[in-house]
Amino acid sequence: MYNTRKYKPKKQNATRKQYGGKLCKGNISRYTPGRLIGKGSSGKVYMIKEDSDIIFKIQPIREKYTEDISKEFIENEIQITKRAGELGVAPKIHDVIYCKSNDIYSIITKSDKVKSVIFIMDRIKGVKTIIQMLDEYVKDLEDEDIDKKYINDLLKKQLDRWFEEIKPLLDILYDNGIIHQDLNGANIVYGYIGNDKPRWWIIDYGVAEMKDTTIPENKRNNINIKNIIRKRSK
Repeated sequence: MYNTRKYKPKKQNATRKQYGGKLCKGNISRYTPGRLIGKGSSGKVYMIKEDSDIIFKIQPIREKYTEDISKEFIENEIQITKRAGELGVAPKIHDVIYCKSNDIYSIITKSDKVKSVIFIMDRIKGVKTIIQMLDEYVKDLEDEDIDKKYINDLLKKQLDRWFEEIKPLLDILYDNGIIHQDLNGANIVYGYIGNDKPRWWIIDYGVAEMKDTTIPENKRNNINIKNIIRKRSK
């Protein structure tokens, strides 16, 4: 079940003291990175040898920003992703580790600058983006010799059905003051965590915002279904 309890976010400023504090000392020794299972512009994702239900995501600090602005972005993403995990909308974060380089074994000391952040978080198994789900759906239609002129109509109806399942997740975010700001076909995924049944998740809160109050109905942006169809992978 989703946790819909109201939450008032705490304001947080990234400081040198934070990056030299307890989170930076020794936590990485609990985890042994396994094989690489994902790679993108925002970082790399590894399995963890000690627990197949947990992943190890290393995310570099954005070099195009100043150090202070980059830290602010990271702290914002951590805070919002943690909250989304508590609400059952995103995978839970179990630990956060700050590093002095993009080397996964480099833990910072009080005098080092932060170059990357490691998220220890729940692994979504059997994960597929909504675009991948659409690709599979289209292939099934083509295998059944459905006329191509009907495929887009069937796609739209399928997306409408999926949206009815995804919308409660969006409502939970909005009810708790979270605006994702990057809802697209890559950030809406389907899969399962642990032994739970497969379901939808909303991920990647790098540009999200969190307000002190519920987001009013007229400020809520729904998923652009036509845009997802247009960007569907070929």
